[in-house]
Amino acid sequence: EQETPGVIEEVPENPQPEEIPEEDLVPVSWQSSMHMADKIEHYIQENFSDVNLSLTQLADAFNLTKQYMCWLFKKEKNVTINQCIIHTRLKWAKEYMRRNPFVKIKNVAAKAGFADSSYFIKIYKKYEQVTPADYLRECNENKPEEKI
Repeated sequence: EQETPGVIEEVPENPQPEEIPEEDLVPVSWQSSMHMADKIEHYIQENFSDVNLSLTQLADAFNLTKQYMCWLFKKEKNVTINQCIIHTRLKWAKEYMRRNPFVKIKNVAAKAGFADSSYFIKIYKKYEQVTPADYLRECNENKPEEKI
């Protein structure tokens, strides 16, 4: 038999659209930038305690300009890199103090990557609405007494 030009193959009555993986809907160049933002965030999580962690160090580690790296991270994560560093450090410090309620504030600050404990106290209060010392006091008050 010969095919008749212009005749369309029979189509099923209820055709199901083909499932397209979500990553295929995003241009490849965007995918790599999303992965890059995730890699930067992971690097911050692994290195937050380094008092020298900076935009310059991150840009060098990922072979990016500071400007492009900051733009890309903000676009993908909706926070700045500096906000991410501070949030990561404060989250760690809060958990550390919760687990170690008799620790000295200057030691928490140093372990969390803050070179200056005064700055740590200022930033902690700004984000947590309580000073680290008050938080430690709360942790001590809520700690169950040991039975002898």
